[in-house]
Amino acid sequence: MSYLESTNLTILGIDLPGQWSEWHRRKLEFERRQAQARLKMPFTGQLTINLPLTEGVEEYPVNAGQELGVARDLSLIRIRVSLSNPAWVGLPTERMVAVVRLPNGDELEAPFAFQKIERIQLREESVYYFQFPPERSAVAARLLGTDVTCELWLALPQTARIVPKLSLVLNHPDAFQGRNWAHGVRSAWPEAKVLVEGQTDLAIVIPNLAKR
Repeated sequence: MSYLESTNLTILGIDLPGQWSEWHRRKLEFERRQAQARLKMPFTGQLTINLPLTEGVEEYPVNAGQELGVARDLSLIRIRVSLSNPAWVGLPTERMVAVVRLPNGDELEAPFAFQKIERIQLREESVYYFQFPPERSAVAARLLGTDVTCELWLALPQTARIVPKLSLVLNHPDAFQGRNWAHGVRSAWPEAKVLVEGQTDLAIVIPNLAKR
């Protein structure tokens, strides 16, 4: 190597710098093609391969544009809730929490994230999304793709009495003949008002009872 460095390589017919440049160019081209041939997830998640993998088979022919798999980002997991009851549209979303009860008795709480108007079967619906905390993502990931049942809890802005709707109808049938719960409550108790209407219960504020 010392002899070659001190010798006129052009006279000897050896272009060492040119060969070095050519090798470096080919190395960069190989690395570029290798990078294009590899699929990397830009996040830590779950990869589901759609190809029918067989033990012992290492090569699978694929077509251009063929779906090879599905990558899911599990850092943020949300639950989608469609609210069809118009009485719930005005609820303060910052106080809402979705609770999912697991078969083992554990509970997953997901605070409200955002609301969207989505078109479902040629009609628009108000859809609420609740996001699980990152530390519970591993447990919530087991529910991906399933139709789960959840409870919506609302932190009331003031003290109220939770009364079942059925009890109101049974005890005051005349006041609740119509479909307006707020009107029925005022008919039974003029000073009372409906704070929040739920699926089976009403949150009722009665000033006189609150003072007692």
